[in-house]
Amino acid sequence: MPVGWWASRDPQAPSAKVEKTADARSLPPRNRQFSGRQDTLLDIRRGWERGSIQVLSGPGGAGKSQLALEYAHLHADDYDVVWWIDAEHAVATASSLAELAIALGVADRKTEVPACVAALTRHLEHRDRWLIIFDDATPATLRSMLPDAGGHRLITSRTPGWDQWARVVGVPALPRRESVELLRRRNPTISEEDAAGLAEALGDLPLALSQAAGFMTRTGTSAPDYSRLLSGQTAVLLHEGLDASHPQSMTAVVSVGAQRLRRDEPAGLEAIRTCAFLASEPIPVGWLVTSAATEVALRRGLERAAEHSLATVDRDGVRMHAVTQHVLGELLSPKDRNRARSAAAALVSRQAPGDPLDAGVWAEWARLLPHLVAVDPAASDEPALRDLACNAVMYLAARGLVDQADVLATELRDAWLPPDGRETEHTLWVAHGLAMVRRVQRRFKEARTLDEAAFRGRCHLLGHNHRRTLASASNLAIDLYELGDHPAAYRLDRETYDRRRKWLGDDDRDTLASGNNLADDLRELGRREEAYELTRTTLARMKQVLGADDPSTLNCAGNLGSDLRALGRYQEALAVDEDTFARMTRVLGPDHYVTLTVADYLRQDLQALHRYRRARRLAQDIHARRLRQPGADRRDTEQR
Repeated sequence: MPVGWWASRDPQAPSAKVEKTADARSLPPRNRQFSGRQDTLLDIRRGWERGSIQVLSGPGGAGKSQLALEYAHLHADDYDVVWWIDAEHAVATASSLAELAIALGVADRKTEVPACVAALTRHLEHRDRWLIIFDDATPATLRSMLPDAGGHRLITSRTPGWDQWARVVGVPALPRRESVELLRRRNPTISEEDAAGLAEALGDLPLALSQAAGFMTRTGTSAPDYSRLLSGQTAVLLHEGLDASHPQSMTAVVSVGAQRLRRDEPAGLEAIRTCAFLASEPIPVGWLVTSAATEVALRRGLERAAEHSLATVDRDGVRMHAVTQHVLGELLSPKDRNRARSAAAALVSRQAPGDPLDAGVWAEWARLLPHLVAVDPAASDEPALRDLACNAVMYLAARGLVDQADVLATELRDAWLPPDGRETEHTLWVAHGLAMVRRVQRRFKEARTLDEAAFRGRCHLLGHNHRRTLASASNLAIDLYELGDHPAAYRLDRETYDRRRKWLGDDDRDTLASGNNLADDLRELGRREEAYELTRTTLARMKQVLGADDPSTLNCAGNLGSDLRALGRYQEALAVDEDTFARMTRVLGPDHYVTLTVADYLRQDLQALHRYRRARRLAQDIHARRLRQPGADRRDTEQR
């Protein structure tokens, strides 16, 4: 592609002036219902200082064309020439430019289109006060059709890849307050609360909001009724409610885009159908790659999907707006819908990030979780998807996202437990996870009941020495410890530690966790020197095997501070706890329940060393943060 015409004109360079022949205006009528986007309009206005080409980029239905039209009408007096071009096709674009050349008097109707465009290009190079809007363009559409210098070019596009030639202005969904304003401006009878609920249901997408407002106004449908009808009838509803300013419905945008994608890149359509049953958060492209042989075709297909308003594709992955997902899903035949839904579930099942207690993979868990929820593991009987869902509960609890963990675990257990109440491997796994949640919430009696059931069931199904059975035994010991039965906790921890050393090895993560918990028991039983030595050796091994910043290592380091404090070695305890607190704040965050527990250890050290002012400030900070937390558990909480 020639780069010259994309280059921004140097504002300092003198330009040769010629006598202008005429002014020209050609714009669609202004949308009197337009509202919001004031920040973006100002951004476009200021953007001309950095270049003469700006591209409004965003998903279908985001309102790019309406935004460009509003800008053109708002600032029309700043220009002598304002011309709107439907630029989806190169031939039509050239014809529209030829019409502009004729309107400006630099060509006549006998002149062939290429000659008209060439004459227009030469003419506009010597004029500054012009604005041409290219609606729905691609770089290929505009190739070699514009001058190197002159006025302003405002482009709307669904196609990525403009960055090297133009300033890109993102046009996402509306902020919620602007969505509410749009709905209430179109339909003043809607309350602010109902408008906010409807905006949430429609994902703040301007085209969908405009159609909803139009439909409700014409049919007398209330906002709550419209929201109810959206469930399962999104495609039908979003085919209605059009006005003159929106020539194509949201359903038509999706339907036409899917038809074109089927024609151009079938691999892209298959991928987009799968994405329709995932969450609207980014989907890494790598997840969709099934083989090296088909990767190029897939990536080409995703690019075409973006061009057809079905998705956006960037370095974070593929994004589909929730409304687009619902519409596309409803447009599929029952057979294709089931196939796409199964493909989405299988895709999620293949992405298991690994140990949910390993902070090194938490970013992967965070990326996966919304998509796991979207495929509804509670309704699935696929073992791999159920495994993933069980581990997701552990991840959420480990991250301190206790309310989310509680909701997911409860939903899974209620759905998976058979009518006869007979436990299965997965119901026991969820019981184990739910007990972890109850422990963090400091509901220790409930945790013990769940852990006892999980331990008994796993002994029966898996045997006494299975990794998951030993995990249930270890967590039951934690419950006993927190309920004050330290002798019973010690006996169970001692047996579990010995079994883990034998069957899993001394350096296994679970074995190291047992060593940490056993040291807790020893401290509470008054065997402080033994507790200190076991904690010290376990911590050294954890640092070597797991790393100094692993959450289990940091938890053990906090217990080392407790051992030192119990031995009256307050200065050493302070040094250990300060380091551990700093690391936990960095790794887990300042509000995580384990971070707050270690913060309290640090407060105790300061108190013992008579540093009362700092201890009091820290106590106040801990109290304020704990008001936002469901509880704090100082023991090592395991995963399996």
